[in-house]
Amino acid sequence: MTLSVRNKLPNAFEALDVNAQLKRNHPDLYRSSDRSTAHERRWPAGMDPVQNRTPVFARNEIELKQPPEKVFAALAQANNWSSYYFNAKDVSLPGGASKLEDGMRFTWSTFGTQQKTTVKEFEPGKALAWLAESPGTKAYHRWILEKTPSGGTRLITEETQTGPMASVIKGKMNPALHASHELWLRGLKEQLDADSGGGRSNWRR
Repeated sequence: MTLSVRNKLPNAFEALDVNAQLKRNHPDLYRSSDRSTAHERRWPAGMDPVQNRTPVFARNEIELKQPPEKVFAALAQANNWSSYYFNAKDVSLPGGASKLEDGMRFTWSTFGTQQKTTVKEFEPGKALAWLAESPGTKAYHRWILEKTPSGGTRLITEETQTGPMASVIKGKMNPALHASHELWLRGLKEQLDADSGGGRSNWRR
């Protein structure tokens, strides 16, 4: 076994472990997303789940009582992701920054793989998106915020993945990503509600 292959095995095993946990603990969430429900907002070239038939696509949404500006601010606090989302680890922002900014490059790990990430969309209260690259995979993850009649937020999160590795793992990644992102949304909701009420969130998975 070569050194390069051996070094990748722990990450591969962790990704399989996360997938197995999601399938076992959240069978109701472990399913693929319907591509026809993708938001009408324009995708970057080559990343459209319908036109480009990307190997991986996940879509989730939730309604929050907080206004879009507050929800956006919480999402931009990337250093806090791991406190309410189990699948975000080792977030590292440049220069000691505490939140994301337009064009920022940062790293973090999810599904056992480090992601070299660049913020591509940064519209406070409206949209946040980043391009994440790892060996064999390019992922575009976006968050779309829409104000509800009650003054809250309809938060939509969508991700597409392309590349040879994405094609290989699409059978497991499509349902796993849907389940994982649903937990991210639920964790964010509990965190926001706890902050609004002065309590503390205990959400992990």
